[in-house]
Amino acid sequence: MRIWKLHALGNNFVFVRHEETVDYEKLAVALCRRDVSVGADGLLSIDFASSPPMVRMWNPDATPDFCGNGLCCAALLLQHAAGQDVSLLDTPFTAVPVHIERTDGQSAQVTIRIRHPDFDPRTIPLEIAHGVAVEGGWRIQADDQTFHVVPVSNGNMHTAIFVDELPTEEDFSRYSPLIETHPLFPYKTNVLWCAVKDSRLQMRIWERSVGETFSCGTGAAAAVAICAYAGHDLPRTVEVVTPGGISHVSLGEDGVELTTRATLVFEGDLIGED
Repeated sequence: MRIWKLHALGNNFVFVRHEETVDYEKLAVALCRRDVSVGADGLLSIDFASSPPMVRMWNPDATPDFCGNGLCCAALLLQHAAGQDVSLLDTPFTAVPVHIERTDGQSAQVTIRIRHPDFDPRTIPLEIAHGVAVEGGWRIQADDQTFHVVPVSNGNMHTAIFVDELPTEEDFSRYSPLIETHPLFPYKTNVLWCAVKDSRLQMRIWERSVGETFSCGTGAAAAVAICAYAGHDLPRTVEVVTPGGISHVSLGEDGVELTTRATLVFEGDLIGED
């Protein structure tokens, strides 16, 4: 089996060609393990023959998901491996417009457009008995701290926490997994720590089933939309600063545009799954 490793600002993925006979849940668990396998934030398969190409994703715990950065990487991989310049990618959730802006063969600026996030607790979904609804979000308890959180879904589940300063290493590592698995979120949640600084959005991300990741495409898109919902004064196109680098998010009537850099790391042949 041919595999490719790509990342978008440090959010990294293993890609394979889609084949109906493969157990992708098992493969995701095997390949995404760090230190003892390829290691990744998720496994994606691409059906190169479908039109538009179908892209599917699984988290390291085998759960299916929707991934903005993964789709940006998929566009670059299709250009690299199949010579396809695609304008649309299909997923099990929705079709996503895509555009490769600049490329040097191994790396490219890629823009995708996804839907605006949904704040409805029934469709995120939330177990509302485990939180307290407050203006602009929910109040939850995690260990010894109370947090005001804003949960949304844009195909992926995110929970934003707005702070004056990003958390210390100790607080980030302590509270992020508790919020990720809080009973308010029956399917767990990505945790987005957000600080608005000088018209930019600074973020640190704890990804569900993964831990810290250096960037998150759907998370950046969700956080900027939440900023607009909460009345933060930000420019039309927002610089989102994460440990992996800077992405750009623009809000429009027909969706949210994310621009990030996708990079091909390596390709090779898989000789075993264990």
